[in-house]
Amino acid sequence: MDKIIQGLRHFQDVVFPKNRELSQTLAASQSPETLVVACSDSRISLDLLPLVAGGSGEFANA
Repeated sequence: MDKIIQGLRHFQDVVFPKNRELSQTLAASQSPETLVVACSDSRISLDLLPLVAGGSGEFANA
């Protein structure tokens, strides 16, 4: 948990101030209805994940 808190503080103190204008532009131009943050398993097919109406979604793999 300490590592997560440290990362959040680093973002707030270092990353966000350097990218404030970009963050404000993105915040003003996006209006998602749903956000899902999850840990994925490569054995799970993305086709099995429920998507919002229209069946559109974006997935990132890190």
